[in-house]
Amino acid sequence: MAFDSEKWALSFYGVVDEQLQIETDMFQLHIYRKSGIEKPEATRGEGTLDIFIPQDWKMEKYKCQEQLRRLLLSEVKEQAKIIFEQRTMYFAERYGIPCKRVELETRYNYIGRCYKDKRMIKYNPWVICGSYRRHIDYLVCHELAHFFQLNHSPEFWKIAERLYLGLDLNAQTTCETIYQVNNEFADNMVFILLRYWGQPSYLKAFFWDGLVKHKTPLIIPSYVETPNGKKKDGIYTTFGIRI
Repeated sequence: MAFDSEKWALSFYGVVDEQLQIETDMFQLHIYRKSGIEKPEATRGEGTLDIFIPQDWKMEKYKCQEQLRRLLLSEVKEQAKIIFEQRTMYFAERYGIPCKRVELETRYNYIGRCYKDKRMIKYNPWVICGSYRRHIDYLVCHELAHFFQLNHSPEFWKIAERLYLGLDLNAQTTCETIYQVNNEFADNMVFILLRYWGQPSYLKAFFWDGLVKHKTPLIIPSYVETPNGKKKDGIYTTFGIRI
């Protein structure tokens, strides 16, 4: 099954239930109903996450949505830490890059950032929920390339492509591949709406008297509000996402 990132992202504004599925070559997430439980539960595997919700839960209730989303955030973080540590250390060790630590950050405009002085990279855990291996490896190589170049100069992109393609650091390259996967990565709808997940204050805005305003998962607000209070038209605003 192909992953529909737009449907996944837009479901933030409606009911998240067992219809929400993620299936990529790095991460699979499924939600099921289960009798005999009173709150959401999770079962993890290598690159897999199964969430179980009570059989009789009415998923349009805010209380149910809040509990489910909190569990999702916690569990996705666990999965993301494993995935990003594995892929980061794979490339770092291959090229002798002194990255020693991976951490997670869920800020609304945060995808990944290199802290060269701390020998660390931070990633947004939600990246795994819409990224195939090529996208995750792109982000990892992008951040590791900052150990060589702290800017986004032409030389930076050459280094990023060499890492991504497994080339010698002095090899000739056109950057065609890295530009292509960068565009794929930037067009992913999941990243545009990251900040609405795991933040009940945002979630409440789409509920009324304890119930979700709309039972369809594809309800879109006419505008979004940035942290400084400015209103931006349309959901396709990227909020200046940084990598």
